[in-house]
Amino acid sequence: MFRFFVGFIALVILLPGAVVAEETQPCVFCGIVAGQREGATVYRDDRVMAFLSIGPRNPGHVLIVPLLHAADFMEVPPGTVHAMTDAARRIVAAIKRTDLQCDGFQLQMNNGVAAGQTVPHAHLHIIPRYVGEPPPKTPEDRVSLAELEPVAAKIRAALAALPAETPEPPLPSALPPMGEVVPLSRIKEICAAYGMMDLWRKIERDPPVRPFKSDGCTGWFNEWKGISIYQAGFLHDLKYWAGYPGEEVERLVADAELMNDVARLLKSTAMAETMFHGVRMGGTDKLSASFSWGFGRKPLERAGATHPAAAKP
Repeated sequence: MFRFFVGFIALVILLPGAVVAEETQPCVFCGIVAGQREGATVYRDDRVMAFLSIGPRNPGHVLIVPLLHAADFMEVPPGTVHAMTDAARRIVAAIKRTDLQCDGFQLQMNNGVAAGQTVPHAHLHIIPRYVGEPPPKTPEDRVSLAELEPVAAKIRAALAALPAETPEPPLPSALPPMGEVVPLSRIKEICAAYGMMDLWRKIERDPPVRPFKSDGCTGWFNEWKGISIYQAGFLHDLKYWAGYPGEEVERLVADAELMNDVARLLKSTAMAETMFHGVRMGGTDKLSASFSWGFGRKPLERAGATHPAAAKP
């Protein structure tokens, strides 16, 4: 969109030669993910990692964490939440194939100090449970990695022996191309696929008068170093399209979510911060009326024009 271009140029003028510093959030679990700390690992894929707890409620107590730092459940992207629960299903199935033979299992995720979260990196507990088991241990009852590793080895072996699961049909998350009018039925599917049902309810209650189509991240900037960031721009456009005048907090949140999405897609904060500045400077009525906040709610040019997006597919 034009607002990105304006902000990008403005940032270059204001900060010539500037390089945005990458910030890291060191934590225990990030250290394990990076291999800087030891852990009894049982599973890893391109989004999540699982290892045994050093303070287990019972043998086989596993923690599943996102590879990218997220402080709690609310910061974990929807796709990674799905990856965490998919991994949990397979790990539980593997545990049941070992001699641990639990009578049941518990999935638990504590969010915030008040809820008992002790490590500020989102993690899902898998806790094997047994009929008549002893009382829980105290936090001081830690278990050494030497004791954990044989249990981890059993779970890894059982995971390797599990048959491959039949993949489910993909979610309807492939995004329409830039400039294509998107009907409301398709917008609903996209909101569901990307965990944005609150936005859909807002749209459903009061559909914008203008049909929705995305301009991506401006016509000239939909990828960076070979990595597409069209998804981030499309979802940001959708939030701007449905906005109401005066929703300054909602607009700021949408812009921050764009920055977060771009950073995760590129695995870098530098371009994300540049784009964020561009959006904040360019996403206003003064600089870009066509893609300013709430552009979907601006009157149509032609009197009596209908809303193409409301048509049934």
